[in-house]
Amino acid sequence: MVLTSFLRLDKLSRARVEKLERTKILKVNIRFTVEFEMSGLVTAVSSPFNLMIRLLDIINKYKKKKKTESRFIKAFENEIKTYINVYEQIAEISEEEIMPILESVEDSFSVHKMNELFECMSKMPLMCAELVKAFLSFAKASSEVWVIKGFMDDLKDNNIVLYDFVFTMKNAYVEENRVNLDGKYYRFFKTYEDDIFEKVEIENLDEIIGQLRRHVGKIRHYVEKTAFIKRKIRKKYAKNMRVLAKVAENITLEKTIIIDLRAYVPQKLLPIAMFLEEIS
Repeated sequence: MVLTSFLRLDKLSRARVEKLERTKILKVNIRFTVEFEMSGLVTAVSSPFNLMIRLLDIINKYKKKKKTESRFIKAFENEIKTYINVYEQIAEISEEEIMPILESVEDSFSVHKMNELFECMSKMPLMCAELVKAFLSFAKASSEVWVIKGFMDDLKDNNIVLYDFVFTMKNAYVEENRVNLDGKYYRFFKTYEDDIFEKVEIENLDEIIGQLRRHVGKIRHYVEKTAFIKRKIRKKYAKNMRVLAKVAENITLEKTIIIDLRAYVPQKLLPIAMFLEEIS
């Protein structure tokens, strides 16, 4: 894994790494494989973005209609706003800094371009850690707002999709700051796939992913030879990945073939999701 490689090079020269006993090297690899399974994480926590936007609108309408505000509803609203705000920051970096670098490369990355890309990408683990935290907080808020019968009845009458979304998130919250995303989470998206706003058509999704995967392939060539990446950038990226790894421990992510959640990830976030999930 890239993170493992970076951490080794931060602490040891290539020569010293080669001299390590096989058991020690294996221990390092196992530690990061077990504790930090990135695959699907960013996709899973970013896929509800459009639902969050719609839910915030429903909350505002409810508050105006009832002319009252429960502290749980206020907390619920704040968690949604935090989630949306973090997403928008990630999307801005993706659109304005990362995609221009990817699009400027035709056949292969130069060493300069690769370092430029990783310098920009080094911010992403921290930003995605904040997105994961916001997702966890939203799940907790869903478990709290669920008991407010007036709000939930109103939500059920006005938008059954959002009602079931809150129900799904409430059930995903298993204990303090921990979430379990199992088949029920994926089944929600499968059940309402035609009702969720701005779902990407499969043909378009395959085309987008194909283009991004070609970039990923070019990047991996340099990543496997980490000496091409400046030590300062490697250290920063690895340090920030540790932060994301720590936060990610609070989410149990079940593998699924029920649905491809990338169809629900806003296109601005797809490059980030694929970079972190397929290279890191």
